[in-house]
Amino acid sequence: MKKILMTLIFILFLIPTVVLAEDKVEIKSITFVEKSENTKINTEASTDGEKINLDLVFYDKDDYATYKVVVKNTTNTKLYINDDYFNKDREYIYYDFIYNDGNNIVKPGEEKEILLKVSYYQEVPKTNFRSAKYEINNDEPLILSDKLINIPNTLKNLGILGICISIILTLCVVTGVFILIKNKKAGVNIIVISLLLISFPKMVDALLRIDIPVDSKITIKMVKDNPCTYEGNLTQGATYINGQYLYTYRPQYTIYNDTIYTSTEYFDEGWGVQLTDRNSTDPVTTKLCTSINGKPIVSMENMFSSSKAEYFDLSSFDTSNVVTMANMFNGTSNNVEEASYIGIEYLDTSNVKYLSSMFSGTCSNQTCKKLELDLTRWDVRNVTHVNNMFSSTGNYADYLKVDLSGWNLEKVTSIQYFVTYSGGNAKKYDLNISNINIPLVTSLNYSFGYIGIYSKEFNMDVSNMKFPSATSIYYGFYMTACNAEVVNLKGLDTWDVSTITNFSQLFEYFSNYSTNYYLDLSSWDVSNADNLYRMLHNGGSHTGTIEVNVSGWKIKPTANLADFMSYSYNRAEKAILNMSNWDITGRTETGQIFSNCGNNVKDLTLDFSNWKTPDLVSMNYFLMGSGIRSVKKLKIDLTGWDTSKVTSMDYSFNGAGYDSDETEIVGLNELDTKKVTSFYGTFNQTKNINFNNFHIYADNIDAMFSSSSNITGNIIIHKNPTSYNNTFNGTNSYNTSDDALLTVDYTSAVTNIDSLLANHPTKVVKGSLVED
Repeated sequence: MKKILMTLIFILFLIPTVVLAEDKVEIKSITFVEKSENTKINTEASTDGEKINLDLVFYDKDDYATYKVVVKNTTNTKLYINDDYFNKDREYIYYDFIYNDGNNIVKPGEEKEILLKVSYYQEVPKTNFRSAKYEINNDEPLILSDKLINIPNTLKNLGILGICISIILTLCVVTGVFILIKNKKAGVNIIVISLLLISFPKMVDALLRIDIPVDSKITIKMVKDNPCTYEGNLTQGATYINGQYLYTYRPQYTIYNDTIYTSTEYFDEGWGVQLTDRNSTDPVTTKLCTSINGKPIVSMENMFSSSKAEYFDLSSFDTSNVVTMANMFNGTSNNVEEASYIGIEYLDTSNVKYLSSMFSGTCSNQTCKKLELDLTRWDVRNVTHVNNMFSSTGNYADYLKVDLSGWNLEKVTSIQYFVTYSGGNAKKYDLNISNINIPLVTSLNYSFGYIGIYSKEFNMDVSNMKFPSATSIYYGFYMTACNAEVVNLKGLDTWDVSTITNFSQLFEYFSNYSTNYYLDLSSWDVSNADNLYRMLHNGGSHTGTIEVNVSGWKIKPTANLADFMSYSYNRAEKAILNMSNWDITGRTETGQIFSNCGNNVKDLTLDFSNWKTPDLVSMNYFLMGSGIRSVKKLKIDLTGWDTSKVTSMDYSFNGAGYDSDETEIVGLNELDTKKVTSFYGTFNQTKNINFNNFHIYADNIDAMFSSSSNITGNIIIHKNPTSYNNTFNGTNSYNTSDDALLTVDYTSAVTNIDSLLANHPTKVVKGSLVED
């Protein structure tokens, strides 16, 4: 019985929701009535019987468009048009249904004409505009009735279906309450409560809310139409002068790839525009024609190139049909202290394909001291070429700011030299290219190199850049901010570099003279990289404090690691390199990746802890020359290494800490050296290293400790070495202490111990015989 009752209750809950959800108001028609003068109707309003479709353009506050809408009440319920609902704020756009006969009731089966007025009632702040227009897409339903309490004689006006629904709702609630009182099972009670909570609001909502969905595309634009008239014949090459501008009908195409040349092809049905007098210093203020004889402006190529104008007023520009802006401001603002392009941030670039060299050489001489470009609102989804767009921009400015964040360059295939050479001598350079999307770009080579070379302060944001097709970033930040005192490179940790195979010389000479140098690349997946050659070569030299985090990298067995960090950090005050937890599984040798890294650093830490090295055979030249001369404090961490297969450590630590006051090699005594056959020059010219039971099984120990000083602790020789020329030549010979600093212990297998130690400095002493 209980099961039957529960099933019945569930059905009672379900039926009214389903039935009422199908009740709709049918939109019979929508026709245009009137509009304000500036309002533009892109496409006629339409309806499919269920929703209204609008496509409008407003230019000014108080622009409006009015339509007559015929609706039919297909329900058995009287519907009420609720003024309060329609008059609420809808983000700059105001929807208002006006019932024509003054009666706000729509009876069951009745058709009623109502007016729909759409108004631009509140100005959109300029900060919200993108590409000189602001699109408001509204697919929220407009509700005809949302209150039951105002309906007199409720059950009578609701009709038969309404009475049935009221009875069903009452039965549902009463039965549900009865079950909750009588039933002792918590599980059943929970189910009933859940059904009440879920279905009751839905039923009430379905009963009270009758919607008219409005699928509107409303665009607010900043530029009013300024049509011009040309009296001559519209033939290719025809010219028309209006104010400071020369217009040419159907100008020639210019193709922008690696070279620039003029084509014999022409723009169809459009005008190009140029400045008439480029030598004039007068401000450019003429209002631009938005169309000439109904034909749009399609080309602004070289429009202001090399102009000496004091400033440029672009606030009247309708660029919605412009295809090319290549070289548009090339070489401008070189005779003013502050570059000024009024309204440039609101240009409509939605149809532009070419931005090549647009600002190349802009504000580039010693006269121009300030240039700020906020182009974040530009719609660049159709742009195909941006090469050299900002090349040599703002070279001597006191302040240069370029903000391109959020650009979606989905059709661009190359950004080579995009910002190259920009801000060369700028005192402060802020470059924001965060959240840029370049899905088709396969090469980032040279993309951000040679920028801010002599800037005093360099700030660059590259957060969340998307380049899913890129395979190479060779020379990507080559010499970037290499002489800057303050360098802030933000967002590298957000990059997905998993597709890139070539990182060669990526940060070579990057930020060489900065006060602080910090790179966190620990999140990078470089497991597909084939080339890491000189990736961080000569970076951060002459800096104050430098810290690089490349921990956790998995290195491809065949990747080129040669000179990975050679000559980096030279003359820095303090340098910390975190390379912990590298996985070099499959690699048999470390290679010479730190040649002359850390020269003259006062405090140098190299963290190589917990490397995965199961296949390592050779550590030859691993840290050769690293940390030589004037390193006051040196720490190297090798804990956790698997060297059980290593057979050669020639020159591994050659020169490490040569002139340091304090040297610490953590984990040195933990290295498994049983299979090492050659220690040729391993610790040659090192200083202040303490050996705690370091084991030697090698045949070749030539020059192993030659010319090293302050070598302390003890080493244990297990086998009779066959080659030991100059093993201890000059070792500890410069020590002032008379104490023995290095003890050589040995096993019975070493039969030439006396010969090995003959003529050695007195501060390397023979130890005791130990068990093997």
